[in-house]
Parts: sequence; C-alpha cells; structure tokens
Amino acid sequence: MDNAKVGTGSIIQTQNLNIPQNSVQETNELSNVPRPFPYIPNTISHEAQEILKTAVPVGGPIEDESLWPIIRQGYRDATIKFSNICKKKYVETSKEIKIAGVNVVEVTPKGYQSSEDESVMMYLHGGGFCLGKPYEHLCQNFTPISAKTGMKAYAVDYRLAPEHPFPSGLNDCFAVYKKLMEKHGPDKICFLGDSAGATLALSLILKCHEEGVPLPKSMCLYSPLVDSTGKKSDSFYTLDGRSPEIKYELSITPIVSRYIGNDNKANPLISPILGDFSKGCPPTHFVTGTRDALLSEVARMTRKLKSYGFDVSMDVEEGMWHNFHQSDIPEAEVSTTSSANFLNKHMRAKTQSRL
Repeated sequence: MDNAKVGTGSIIQTQNLNIPQNSVQETNELSNVPRPFPYIPNTISHEAQEILKTAVPVGGPIEDESLWPIIRQGYRDATIKFSNICKKKYVETSKEIKIAGVNVVEVTPKGYQSSEDESVMMYLHGGGFCLGKPYEHLCQNFTPISAKTGMKAYAVDYRLAPEHPFPSGLNDCFAVYKKLMEKHGPDKICFLGDSAGATLALSLILKCHEEGVPLPKSMCLYSPLVDSTGKKSDSFYTLDGRSPEIKYELSITPIVSRYIGNDNKANPLISPILGDFSKGCPPTHFVTGTRDALLSEVARMTRKLKSYGFDVSMDVEEGMWHNFHQSDIPEAEVSTTSSANFLNKHMRAKTQSRL
C-alpha cells in the first residue's frame, strides 16, 4: 500500500496497479493517485465516466479506535452535497422522533397527501454497519424514492458498530418495524435499504420468522452483503481493482469484524444467504451494477429467493458501482424511478408524486 488518508468514510488505501498507456489521462492534481480502472466505458453517462476516472478504493485496517469520529466525518463530508440537493428537491418536512426508543427521522415528501390507509417506507441506511446518519447526509439514497412513490419515509438511525456491535442495529430496526406495523399494518409497510441497510432488511425478514411477526409488503434493496463468512462470491475476484470504493480486504473485512464482534459469522442474521426463507419473503427488487464488487452477492441472494418461488427481480446497471444511486449522475435518477415504480406496483400507493 502506498498511501493512506481519511476519505469517504474510511481510511483510503490505494494500490499500485499496472495501467495501460492509453488509459485515463491524469490531471496534475491527481497524477500521483493510482487508478483502479484501465478501461472507462463510453456506454455510461459523462458524469459517471468522470467518477470512474478518479475513483480509488476505500477502507483499510483501523487499529486506532479513536479514529471512528474522523472516519464518520469523512463519510459525511463526501456525501452531504448531493444529500442537500435531494433534501431541497424532494422533502416537504422532516421531524426527528423516537420510535420504540430508537432515533428515527420522519420525512414527508413533496406532493404527499395523507390518507387513512396510506403506505409508508422504512429506510435502512448503508455505511458498513459503522457509518452514516440517514437524514444528515444520505437523503439522496431514499428521498427521491419516497417522493416518487408519495410515501412518507421513516429513516432509522440505528446504533452503529463498533460501539454497538451485532445485534444492536438489527434489534433497533426490528423494534421500529414492530411499532410501525402496530400503526399501519404490515401490508402498508415497505423496506428500502442500501448496502449494510439492505443486509439488515434481509436479516429482518429472518428475524420476523423467528419472532412470528408478519412480513412487510415489499422490499427494494441496493447491493446487500449477504455472506460474511469469507471472500466467496465471484465478483470479489473478477472485479478486484475494477470496483470503485470496494475492495474486499480493505472495505469489507474491517467492518465485518467490527459489526460481528464476538458472534458467529455464519449466523443467518449476519449472513442472510445462510438463512431459511421457506416461511416467506415479500416481493423484492435488487439493484446492483456491473462494477459493483457485491454483484455476485446480489446474484446469489436473488437465486436463493427465487428457488423458493418468491417474486424477485434484479437490476444490473451498466458500468455502475456499489451504491451508485448515492452519486449525482443520470443513472441514479433512472434507478430511483425504476425502484419507485416497483414499490408503487406492490404497495399501490394512492398518491404518486410526478417529481
């Protein structure tokens, strides 16, 4: 490793890679930063191409636990600009509340109209189980979909590792879901999750099975990590050095160890690919991309749920990376619209914004 610095929520560590002479031309400012991409596809938007040109993997061993506030601040700084744009564009009002003792932000989208049998969205944010404040700097991940479905969103600010390892965050999400279910009923609730939040959503389904709790009506999940038992999925190898932000040893190994604590990696509530979903799963829409290191994780989970005969779909977006909808690119707009259409279809929300 040739350098380390605080970046988009983690310690950035880059590797020297052999880049062809005809690859991305360096700018003076970034000439000393190794590129993980010897090929930038022209089949994606100009904005997406520019991101690939400057992307570097994030992550790395964190031996000093006092760094976590700095790491979290780095993630906030890297994501807050687009978050604020989406907050202004899509949000009518927001309110910090507590549900079952858990911090939650209730977000009302522009164009919202209340009704007695309205559907609501429960949003579970990403950040490797260790990072993220959903409304403070991750509005781009859920407010476009909330507005495009006309659904009020409840963004769960669950407890984070390493201060609160498994099952703290999962228990927070489960407690919130049960309270929302008491008010709205399970058929009026959908889950939206990305990355670690998508993993938590799948774990919640298994938790519901264990506790005899009814399932939500539908789920839309962006790039969950479904197997924490090791580096098994194909794309961890085929996309090594090709996936922006994610490199297994740097990005996944450190956070998994912090999240799991003393628990078993093979616990299905940690690795949902190992769970028994035979008791049911709501209609589920997965989203990933051809440059997402977790592409095969999503493919494996899709195959597993389809093996039970469940209604499952999977969008694989050309040239897109892990949580690409977090970036201000045209592909994010298309994807959030597609995800909203899926949820509208299954939730039959009466009010649909045209934003």
